[in-house]
Amino acid sequence: MKRKRFFSLFLLIGISLAALSLFLYYEQDFDVAVTSCYANGDDGEELETYIGYLFSQTERIGTRSEGPEYYLRIDGKEIHVIKNAELWEEDPILQKMIDRKVWISGNLVDGELFYEEIKRIYG
Repeated sequence: MKRKRFFSLFLLIGISLAALSLFLYYEQDFDVAVTSCYANGDDGEELETYIGYLFSQTERIGTRSEGPEYYLRIDGKEIHVIKNAELWEEDPILQKMIDRKVWISGNLVDGELFYEEIKRIYG
């Protein structure tokens, strides 16, 4: 029983220090940052974290599946962000962050980012 408490105390301290170091890292430079973190700590799945400008473009114009596609611009390069909605629908989470600088984490597969979390960067 005491081992579990001892382990969870160190886990809590480690997470707190990691969050503080990320905050200090982002305070220094907002241009581009790529870090790694673990998703929920359950399965050890590694996520990439990006900072960039989120925008959308209407694609498949003139078809029944016409709709927005989302992109993250980092240093002039564009990463396609896969939305969690049908082709013709807007993603309600990404739509709120359009034309803003964002912090986004997810899995990058073949140049497409499957996002897990997104936050707006103020300033």
